[in-house]
Amino acid sequence: RSAKAAGKPLETFLAERLSDTLPPLTEKSSETQNLFRAMERMDTNALVELTKRVLSPDEQDLYEELLAKNSQGPLNAVEQAQMKELGDKARNLTLQKSHAYLILKWRGYPLPFRQTLLEQE
Repeated sequence: RSAKAAGKPLETFLAERLSDTLPPLTEKSSETQNLFRAMERMDTNALVELTKRVLSPDEQDLYEELLAKNSQGPLNAVEQAQMKELGDKARNLTLQKSHAYLILKWRGYPLPFRQTLLEQE
């Protein structure tokens, strides 16, 4: 609705909102910056393979279980640590995959449609 009210395509509207809310890359850790630089030297096939990475099925199941349990009440310290670790891993993986897609786009590689990505999950 907001995109419609702004008179912009949804993709443009979302990109602008993300740009407004996400910290600039310069604020990322040097470890992340080094990883991104290394990714820029990767060949196209390696980047495509990186975009296919996911949490293992066991990690996905545990993360979903912990998220559901957390929504019903507080987790114990071990569960909180597990949820944070898996969440961090998932976010880092998403960040890496996003950067890989960005590099692929720069190189003229055709990016998959959103529906294709959802079907791969």
